Amino acid sequence: MKPEFFSRDPRKVAKELLGCKIIKNGVKAEIVETEAYLGTEDPASHACNGKTDRNEPMFEKPGKAYVYVSYGIHNMFNIVAHEQDEVGAVLIRAVRPVEGLEDMKERRGFEEEEKLCDGPGKLSEALNIGKKDNRKDLLSGDFRIEKGNNHEEVVESSRIGISEGLDLEYRYFKRGSGYIST
Repeated sequence: MKPEFFSRDPRKVAKELLGCKIIKNGVKAEIVETEAYLGTEDPASHACNGKTDRNEPMFEKPGKAYVYVSYGIHNMFNIVAHEQDEVGAVLIRAVRPVEGLEDMKERRGFEEEEKLCDGPGKLSEALNIGKKDNRKDLLSGDFRIEKGNNHEEVVESSRIGISEGLDLEYRYFKRGSGYIST
């Protein structure tokens, strides 16, 4: 992937990440669900109240990982995406396993493939994504994003698991995918 892909409006990047692959130490998964988070104008964004130690990666160079812990236990994997002088990120909500399925099952202690990575905390556990990966460059190396094919219809809907900005349809997923979160 080229840096320019991530240097755009997070909503556009979120849609076009569908079908792309996450590669992490030999395990591969296809992105099937995302959510876009903008800057200060987005009430559900971590950046809505300005820069903090936690959200600082959202203000940095696009194409890096932004990993934070939710509820003290779930690692949430985001990709920094925004136009120049803006702020934003894309939360990866769900993936479809492509390679390394047995490793993912072992990490999760779970067998059902379609439900293995159908949520942001679940996919982070299956792909072994943690705080150690915060700010990693995702353009090359053992942890990266690869371009994929997105020939399926994209559905837009309200984001999930938030209390503010519910009227904004910044959640995107592949229609008919059995791997999306519920």
